[in-house]
Amino acid sequence: MKKIFYCLCAASAMLFTACSDEAVNAPVEGESLVTITTQLPADLGTRTFGDGTTATKLTYAVYEAGQKTPLIESTDEVTFSGLTATVKLRLANGKKYDLVFWADAADAPYTFDARTQTISINYAGVTSNLENRDAFFAHEDALLVNGTINKTIQLFRPFAQLNIGATDYEDAATAEFTTASSAVKVNHVANALNLHTGVATGDEEITFDDAAVPADGETFPVAGIDADYLAMNYLLVNVDKQLVDIEFTATSTKDEKITRSYANVPVQRNFRTNIYGNILTEEANFNIVIVPGFENPDYNFEVVEVATATDLATAVAAGGAVKLTADIALPATLSIPAGKEVTIDLNGKKLTNASTQNFAIEVNGAVVIEGNGEVYGGSGHDNQAVHVNVGGKAIIKGGTFNVGGDANGAGNSCVESNGGEIEIYGGVFKSEAQFQNKYWVLNMNDNYDCMFKVYGGQFYNFDPSDTNTEPAKHSDNFVAPGYKSVKISDDPVIYEVVKDE
Repeated sequence: MKKIFYCLCAASAMLFTACSDEAVNAPVEGESLVTITTQLPADLGTRTFGDGTTATKLTYAVYEAGQKTPLIESTDEVTFSGLTATVKLRLANGKKYDLVFWADAADAPYTFDARTQTISINYAGVTSNLENRDAFFAHEDALLVNGTINKTIQLFRPFAQLNIGATDYEDAATAEFTTASSAVKVNHVANALNLHTGVATGDEEITFDDAAVPADGETFPVAGIDADYLAMNYLLVNVDKQLVDIEFTATSTKDEKITRSYANVPVQRNFRTNIYGNILTEEANFNIVIVPGFENPDYNFEVVEVATATDLATAVAAGGAVKLTADIALPATLSIPAGKEVTIDLNGKKLTNASTQNFAIEVNGAVVIEGNGEVYGGSGHDNQAVHVNVGGKAIIKGGTFNVGGDANGAGNSCVESNGGEIEIYGGVFKSEAQFQNKYWVLNMNDNYDCMFKVYGGQFYNFDPSDTNTEPAKHSDNFVAPGYKSVKISDDPVIYEVVKDE
């Protein structure tokens, strides 16, 4: 088994805190001096990507509490000295104020709109490996002014830092591939940030265009690993961990290119995601390690290449991402445990239920199935290719899914919700036999509240928008809103789900 690790480490963790020495006594009339010191974390300042030193300019705005019309906007440039910048304000006593802060480089590609309290990003022409896109923000809510106030506010980063490094740089150079530049494509990147709520919005696929690889002075941020930096980029994301797909391209000094793709890579705000390994010489041998910094517990997302049923079952039980490297006959149902998140890349291989048990894959946790290949649910029993129980969720992005008949030759359901959630974005779906003169390709168990959302895929002898399989008062339309089912063949009958333009 070849193992791949995702390492997510806190990138200069800048959690919002507020320390104050507020002189608040009896009510005071008129105005008071409010001194705000904005502080980048003390652990910054070393010469490496993410040290915070490129954030030299502070932008801010002041509002009456709960309002969005700015009372004060920063006009004069406020700069950081070391890791701090100070703002002095004259504010009315007896009132409460909201404040927002944004720190970035003077040439950073961000636009602040004080009236919407948002930062927006224009990704047109953005290139890879630019440290000047690092930035920080914070907000202060309902600050009561009733005398002189001195307050320190710590800023934190709204980005995930994505790093890619090669442990085989010298081997590649010996083979006459010396990396000169790199580009990175990544999906699910936000394009705007509300400074007051901290919520990032937008969902774009961004290409950070080809640019020179990071300088030799940059140290790849995984302890004990000798990796040469290939790419570094900042991704605007939200607080919770999310999964993105990444395509990385290295270009040599001879204009030769190597492209690698990594699916379902976890990223998280204010954390680093480090992808490293034999990226330049071996497509399959790489690591993606996610290690939070400081005292936080680790998030480990292990990816394993498997060629046997035993290795597959072991990898799935542990959770993470699995890539098939051979056809596998399952001696028992492959179970996705509750509480586990699993990605299965079929990789052109066939997964067959060769047992006397009913299901090829039974889902109690969460599974993503992708890639070319096939899942065959078996025959001779109440077989199914994919069976999703209450609390489980299956996302199908590709592959062919098929199932044989039962012991009497009657048709089985290919993919069934037994109270779980199923989303289908692509793939081919079949059932080899009929039951009650119908092909039950997708099916909901009538005894449970079930959910199908079909965004794509091809379905043989089955219309997912009019399944004719559900009892009264239940919808026979499994197609997601904004999509439609179109017949694309009469012999055999095939329906395809496409976006409803």
